[in-house]
Amino acid sequence: MKADEERTRLSRLQVRVLREEMETQLVWRTTQLSDLKGSIENGDVQDISRQEVLADIAATGRVIAEIRRSLDKVDDGTYGRCAGCGSGIPFDRLKIRPLSRYCMACQLRHESR
Repeated sequence: MKADEERTRLSRLQVRVLREEMETQLVWRTTQLSDLKGSIENGDVQDISRQEVLADIAATGRVIAEIRRSLDKVDDGTYGRCAGCGSGIPFDRLKIRPLSRYCMACQLRHESR
C-alpha cells in the first residue's frame, strides 16, 4: 500500500465517529424538516415567508438525502472515497465535512467548472 493510501485510509474508529456525527445530523435535520412542514400545514407563515420556508424544506430534504447516501456508503464500505478520482478522502476533511464527496483536488476542479 502506498503512503498516500495509508494516510487516507479510514480506521474503524474514524468511520464510527463519522457515522455517529451523520446519524446525529440526520436526527436533527429530520426534526427540522418536520417543524418546517408543520409551520406550513398550520398556516403559521405569511405568503412571503411561506416561499422561504418551502425553500428551506427543499434544502433540508436534499441534505437528509445526502446524509442517507453517505450512511449507505458506510454500510457498503465505499464511504470516504472520492467520487472524482476514487482516492481516499483524508479523515481531517471528512471530520469537518462528513458529507464530502470529493478529495480537495477534485473539489477544486469541480468548483472551477
